[in-house]
Amino acid sequence: MFAVLYYTFVRKYRPRNTFAIIKIFAATNLYAVFVYCMNLLFGSNYMLLMGPIENPTLADVFVKISGQPPLHIIGFELLALMLFLLFYIPWRIIKIRENRINAPS
Repeated sequence: MFAVLYYTFVRKYRPRNTFAIIKIFAATNLYAVFVYCMNLLFGSNYMLLMGPIENPTLADVFVKISGQPPLHIIGFELLALMLFLLFYIPWRIIKIRENRINAPS
């Protein structure tokens, strides 16, 4: 968390465009495929890709809505996409305002 705040406020890193969301979403899915394969190989359940754990989690809700694993991953996918978009909105608003201020009159 510290690294995200550091790069945002000190180094002034910003998302470049909406395509950045697509790239991050794709990278996350590629990582999930790798983790899923490792889960199969080692009998583990990282990222809850193999199903919910014994304690109540958000994965339980997705299993009830989407069906048995691995279909519950669809719920995680939709949640991730909504969160990526939600976190991008403030940066998009700032960019629109900067473009209005810097636009020639």
